[in-house]
Amino acid sequence: MPKKKGKVPIINLDYLTSTYQRAMLSGLVMASELGYKKDLKVLHLGTGAGTLPMFLYNNLKESLGKITTVDINPSIVEIGKKYFGFQTNKKLEHITEDAYEYVKNQMQH
Repeated sequence: MPKKKGKVPIINLDYLTSTYQRAMLSGLVMASELGYKKDLKVLHLGTGAGTLPMFLYNNLKESLGKITTVDINPSIVEIGKKYFGFQTNKKLEHITEDAYEYVKNQMQH
């Protein structure tokens, strides 16, 4: 259980505790040229609590252009904001939409 500051748990967004999340990012090891790239654009489908996008934001700041997260469920995103420290800013945006529809619409542009 994470430590708490008042009623809000303190989450370390610089470390992935989930084996599932570490496995999702393992492919980045194979793409070593990404380390030299500037203005990286990341699309994260299924925002959930937002810990993975926040981890990416915290660790890719120098080369990051923008992270876009897409989730159909606004309630789960609010839980992420309230309990897991998920925050949006100019480099980390969230869109409430069906991920399939979002991707389909982006491909038409």
